[in-house]
Amino acid sequence: MTEELNFTITEPLNPKEILEETKEIIHFSDLELGSITTGSKKNDLNKIQLIESIQALEKDLDKDQAFFSEKLDVYLLSKKDFKSCGISMSNELKAKMEKYNFYQVGIPITLFPRSGWAFTRLECEVIFCQDEKDPHQLPIIYEMFPESVWAEILHYQNRLNLGLDAKLTYKAQAEIKEKKIQKLSHTARAKLDFASEQKSKFVVGPFSYHFRRAQIRTSGRLGSRGFWRLDNKKRVDEEDVLLSVVLTVPKDRKKIVNVAGKLKAYHNFQMLTSDLKKDWPKYLKFYFKYFRPNVKAFFEGGAYISSEIKWKDIMRSSY
Repeated sequence: MTEELNFTITEPLNPKEILEETKEIIHFSDLELGSITTGSKKNDLNKIQLIESIQALEKDLDKDQAFFSEKLDVYLLSKKDFKSCGISMSNELKAKMEKYNFYQVGIPITLFPRSGWAFTRLECEVIFCQDEKDPHQLPIIYEMFPESVWAEILHYQNRLNLGLDAKLTYKAQAEIKEKKIQKLSHTARAKLDFASEQKSKFVVGPFSYHFRRAQIRTSGRLGSRGFWRLDNKKRVDEEDVLLSVVLTVPKDRKKIVNVAGKLKAYHNFQMLTSDLKKDWPKYLKFYFKYFRPNVKAFFEGGAYISSEIKWKDIMRSSY
């Protein structure tokens, strides 16, 4: 059974309170924590610069943005899509379409670190009809993108022409050299369409997708809750990120389909250069042993901005 992922940090963190506490520890360290001070003017100067750097960080974090689009991109998939592109539908899929409506749902996210600090991890949760009590009436995630296997492909080809194939699973037109293709796992190769661009056929698509090299972990396929974790040693992205699912909804469902979204974009404070004002995390580590666990975690990759949204009756805007 696939592991169900959750947010790296589940308890709420208040960045302003954490930074205020950090400044106080640094400022009063020679009074309350005498063992860490040399009593020198240089040490006092370093402490002042360190506090100034944290004050600048407080202002910078307020400028950063990470948010969902106000509207999901919802497209109703039907037999007409197969007919228009000349693709035969399997009997299995025909049977499923008798009982379920299929939708492609795009989930656009905008990441904009105005302060220049890198986002190195993005975590996103999307829950369909979380108040539904009847499991037979729940929308189900039939397919999701990106999944973990796409990290292999994105390592060699970070611009994809992506679409849905005859099984309504995501595939990309292959533009990877043969030698590199042989390095891919069988599962990753199965995600590539080796037909020429002219002969390649998708039920929906192709559409262009760009993403920097990243580690990808997901959970939620065949459930009603999808979760993505995108990691990058340098940065996740400074542009737009598009997540996507193929969703099945029972045709006899009478209630509207609501969706809850939650995301966290994590900062990495080590992505800096070499003087005190720019390399202050190295100096800050001197004080780590005096920090409470959640304060320490904040500076070790737990500093994040978050966003939540509720999308109501998403099928009303489908096309």
